[in-house]
Amino acid sequence: MKTIFLSFDMKWYLPLYDGRKKYEHRKRFCEEPVRAFIYLGKPIQAIVAEIGLGERENICDWQEKYIDDEIVIQRINDFKKRNNYGMKVLWFKEIVPIELADVQEIFLDFRVPRSYIVLENKKELLKWLDSVKRYTSHSYCNLDKDFTKEIICTY
Repeated sequence: MKTIFLSFDMKWYLPLYDGRKKYEHRKRFCEEPVRAFIYLGKPIQAIVAEIGLGERENICDWQEKYIDDEIVIQRINDFKKRNNYGMKVLWFKEIVPIELADVQEIFLDFRVPRSYIVLENKKELLKWLDSVKRYTSHSYCNLDKDFTKEIICTY
């Protein structure tokens, strides 16, 4: 399983944190399931969580699957304007924040990506993150039954 560094906006992080956000939507994304370190930009500027994301699903395929549900199709059409893929949020683990300044103190050339970077291409950074991360008590796993049509393209 690939590990990535995924930039996140606070407005999307809060529903992820509390479990309402069951899919992550992106314009481009890895094909296979990934483990992702979640980075929040300003004003936080820290790595705050680790999540598991399932295999990417093409949003256009959802149109065929939910063709008989007008409300879901409306949400899909709205999301298609900004995104191509949806990935199930399989699990979430909050970590004690790792400040960007601390990362850049050790990895001088590190720059936060707009979307994501594959950490296997930055082996020393990945090794360091895995060694310094400390989980809090906040975590959850989503089950197959959690991925209903009611949550398709909602966050």
